Amino acid sequence: MSDASPRLAAVGRLRLLRRYALLLALLPASAFATNGYFTNGSSVQSNGLGGAGIAFPVDALAGYINPAGIAYVGNRVDVGLTAFRPDRSATIKGNLYGADGTYAGNGVRYFLLPEAGYTHQVAQDLY
Repeated sequence: MSDASPRLAAVGRLRLLRRYALLLALLPASAFATNGYFTNGSSVQSNGLGGAGIAFPVDALAGYINPAGIAYVGNRVDVGLTAFRPDRSATIKGNLYGADGTYAGNGVRYFLLPEAGYTHQVAQDLY
């Protein structure tokens, strides 16, 4: 009976270790990346919704990503401006052909992305 107690304790520690390992694996990690000049949404409002403007049209720019969405926004004029500031740099190590080094592409720090949209509903009872 004295041999069973240390084994049970070891099994309990192993289970606890597995749970912590699973929890650590499920935690999100930052990639410090940008998806280029393509934003998540078509407008400031759509970006605020995480790009949900595809299924939930909120402004006149809905036609940019889902043309059917303009049927639900009515008569609107929307104008916006997004300031985009990516950090464009890279460090390359271990390349066989000598391109190792640190590269920066931050000559222009800010990019302004303008947006404008206009919708006009032809008839009130058509959707």
